[in-house]
Amino acid sequence: MTRRLNNRDIFIALFAVGITYLFNVYYLFHIHHHLGSLASQNTAPIDKSGDSTPSILHVEYEHTPQILIRDDNVPMYPIEWVQPPPRARHDSPNQDILLPTELRHHAPGWTLFSNIYMADDTFYIVLPSDEEVSQAQQKFPEMRLMISRPLFALNEPQNIADREPVDGRTMKFISIEVAERLWGIKGERILVVEGNTVLVHEPGQFLQHFYHTFVELWFGVWIFWTGAHSNGGSEDVVTPPIHRLIFARTPSWHDPAGLNVYLFRGLFPSMSIENEEDWNERVGITAGARRVFRFPTLLLTDRSASHRGHWTGTQNQRIASEAWEYVKEKNLIPTSSLKEGQWWRPVREAVWRYAGVQSFHTWTKDKPITISYWSRQLSRSRKLRPQDHLRLVEELDALAKRKGWHFNHVDAEKISKDKQIQLISSTDILLGIHGNGLSHLTFMPHSNISTVIELFYPTGFAHDYQWTSFALGHGYAAVWNDTHHSHHPKMWPNYPNGQNGDGGFQGNHIPVHAPYVAQLIEGRVEGAVDLMTGVKNH
Repeated sequence: MTRRLNNRDIFIALFAVGITYLFNVYYLFHIHHHLGSLASQNTAPIDKSGDSTPSILHVEYEHTPQILIRDDNVPMYPIEWVQPPPRARHDSPNQDILLPTELRHHAPGWTLFSNIYMADDTFYIVLPSDEEVSQAQQKFPEMRLMISRPLFALNEPQNIADREPVDGRTMKFISIEVAERLWGIKGERILVVEGNTVLVHEPGQFLQHFYHTFVELWFGVWIFWTGAHSNGGSEDVVTPPIHRLIFARTPSWHDPAGLNVYLFRGLFPSMSIENEEDWNERVGITAGARRVFRFPTLLLTDRSASHRGHWTGTQNQRIASEAWEYVKEKNLIPTSSLKEGQWWRPVREAVWRYAGVQSFHTWTKDKPITISYWSRQLSRSRKLRPQDHLRLVEELDALAKRKGWHFNHVDAEKISKDKQIQLISSTDILLGIHGNGLSHLTFMPHSNISTVIELFYPTGFAHDYQWTSFALGHGYAAVWNDTHHSHHPKMWPNYPNGQNGDGGFQGNHIPVHAPYVAQLIEGRVEGAVDLMTGVKNH
């Protein structure tokens, strides 16, 4: 049976409601006041003077240097010029964020922009007037040297033609007036991607391979980015961080050995990495160009565009060479530092620290040489003849014992990635069959005798490790059984099929005359062989 409320019950209920209301008002007022005081202390005022680049997003960076501790209590220091992803809040939408595009640096396949736009999978270059749009061909590089249609590359005429960019679809030049009609006078429909972005505009044909992703692509990114911000090699310039890396045309950038993840995640823990799925999401929300993303700073890389350049297309097929030669031509990094690979030193030494290297190796004449043979005998393809492999190990071990040197016979499949880096960090002479193991040359210390010896099936050749050795200042020799070649301008990629069913370039019966290799190493160290000319000194 329900009891009816009397006056006393009604009074108590109203009193409780009133107390609750007053408490909430008091509590919310003090929380709001506290947050406001924090914001006034910690948030930099927005510059309204016009000297800065206004944006719909006001970004606050909170950066604390990160030191990782390994299981054995060895600190690991990643490359921490990469700041954590920006934490943002929306400011007034009335700020002018529709800014003209600026071309800052360009080499075939490597283009650094300020304020480039993307909507519906088309890149927009926004210029101040219709007149400048009509003159864009005089002020900007050919579109085909900046970007391509992202198709798998085949060395066939039709495929080469199909990869040419489509004007107005792949990339488009428009005036600010047109941009205002598309995205609003004040850029109401512009989404700003704060920070610095590297966008890799190529399919996954090569990107699931450690050499092509880290040793070739990132090699080029690093030299171009460093050169673009070096101010002629001034020591006062700090290279700005790269906040995000976008693999726009591939679902995966992971290699089978896991080295891409090991290095990108370990060296750049704060850099966000996006793939094709993420890019398609960006494309989807800008469908029909109703909205647009603006990238304040974007380095656009394109493999096919690099192959249309002189160095990659006619000299060495290495996309990083276009970036390297541009930096050299513009004298953005001093020649001595460029030739000795000093521009790569921050990466190399960060890898050593990350892998737990206790002390850095620098060769001098009073120190013993370390030879590291990176074997492929446990791989599926490209192996030495079994008897030649055994003889090579015997000869190198005997040479090291006779000279008081060190010799490492490395089966990478049997050791950790940390251990691989630790071994290469103290290596002076690296040798092995053409293959992924030689990519470790990028983490080998530079010295007057640092050398890479690449074993090929006779007459076979590829520029991959020859050019990379050159760019880092290491000596280099390509060995064909019992002869070697070092830096011959007429050497061109060749992948012989072999004979008598031996598999040729890709086969498992590659010959090598072990005593010749041992003699070559000894001659190199003692100065009897000049690897730049490939001839003996007298």
